[in-house]
Amino acid sequence: MRAALFFKNLLFTLLVPATVAVYVPYAMVGRHVSSVALGLPRLLLAAAFFLLGVALYSWCVWNFATIGRGTPAPIDPPRELVARGPYRYVRNPMYLAVLCVIAGWVMLARSRDVAAYGILVALAMHTFVVVVEERQLQRRFGAAYDTYRRKVRRWIPGRARRLTRRELSAHDFGLPGWAQVGRRRKEHIERVAALLGEWADRMEVSDAERDRWLKAAWLHDALRDAPLPDRVPHGGAAADRAAQDGETDQGVLDAIRYHSTGYAGWDDVGKMLYLADYLEPGRKRNGKERARLAERVPRARNRILRKIVAYEIRWRVRTGRPVHPRMIEFWNALSRD
Repeated sequence: MRAALFFKNLLFTLLVPATVAVYVPYAMVGRHVSSVALGLPRLLLAAAFFLLGVALYSWCVWNFATIGRGTPAPIDPPRELVARGPYRYVRNPMYLAVLCVIAGWVMLARSRDVAAYGILVALAMHTFVVVVEERQLQRRFGAAYDTYRRKVRRWIPGRARRLTRRELSAHDFGLPGWAQVGRRRKEHIERVAALLGEWADRMEVSDAERDRWLKAAWLHDALRDAPLPDRVPHGGAAADRAAQDGETDQGVLDAIRYHSTGYAGWDDVGKMLYLADYLEPGRKRNGKERARLAERVPRARNRILRKIVAYEIRWRVRTGRPVHPRMIEFWNALSRD
């Protein structure tokens, strides 16, 4: 498998980037370069551009293969969004690598024709990225790409900026068309999604897992203000409707269904939703304590989860409210971990 992936990346490199950055410029100026004396400064500057371009391109392809498990070719794209290595600083380092090599040819030959060719290539790259590639990435990776796009610039390298909670909530997910929520409930949902997005960044979870958290956040209270029949919980109704709409992730459906009571069979998405629903900053009761616990979640999630469930059980007993058997089972499961 690794060998096949290596050869696919090699074949793509020889056919596409090498054609654009090596074969065509060489055909334009190769003979001219070989027939003139090159000064040492110009030779060193050209070599620097060549080496930078080749090193950057190689680093990108390595990340595509090892992290994304794919190639730069559109017919075999990465399975995971690649946001590490040079992609932490700029969204299109592979294209910049190709332009670096072309710039090396410009330095080497002092050719206006190659410079004009490089400008045309840059314009074509920009058009392709904006019109085609970014839309494909949005469809393939959803909220993960949307957040990445907001943090990292398209062409100018630099440190990724830290998003505000409002920006973190403005992603590809949102309330479904069948949702029935008022303004205050919608604001609560947005705060839950923003908090989960912040935790996902700090905990460095995978893009796919981050999407699961955010999807559950937007759906968990989607029918909170709907006129449901007696004894029909809004979480269960929302989970059933999401399943009718094609949601097949059982972990997400369980998170939505049982977010009010807890569930012993939850995976991470259910536990994180329960935490965010309880700790989101819009809740007034014990606001400072909630903020302190929310800050500790990425470092001590299970400890904070046990603390919150214990507090909820004690509060219900003290106020005479019923404790759902599912909450007791959840507490027992947490205590065994």
